Amino acid sequence: MAHPDSGAGTAVGDPQVPLQGVRYNYDGGCQCYRPFDHGTPRVDSLSGGNQLAVKNVVVIHVPFHNAGWVEDVNGGAQSIWYDMNGSGPAEVWSDGKLVHATWHQGTAGQNYFDNTTQPMVFTDEAGNLLRLNTGLSWVHVVGDGQTS
Repeated sequence: MAHPDSGAGTAVGDPQVPLQGVRYNYDGGCQCYRPFDHGTPRVDSLSGGNQLAVKNVVVIHVPFHNAGWVEDVNGGAQSIWYDMNGSGPAEVWSDGKLVHATWHQGTAGQNYFDNTTQPMVFTDEAGNLLRLNTGLSWVHVVGDGQTS
């Protein structure tokens, strides 16, 4: 349901996820972030090639480990398993501001597919529920300490 923007956070630089080759530029005109993938603007071919406009950019940090298999046995790398249940640090950018948050979902140690009824929620530094501003939200998952 649409609601007024929260105004939460502190003005900071634009979000970047170097591990994934992604960065965003804040566009004050639309109060949105323009995504770039390895330096190339991410566009929507259905809208005539316009660059996407993302309202909320979220980066969640989760435990991870080797999944124990290779997706492509013809030279593929080991697959990574991200532990998406429990809670952990997150950053939420919206309206040119950053909120240091905590993500919460299911119970730590539970398999992701065992949790099919609870959405991920975020709390701010004071522990209050953080409602994402209305609009397109992109969530990036990064393993705790992951470098490759």
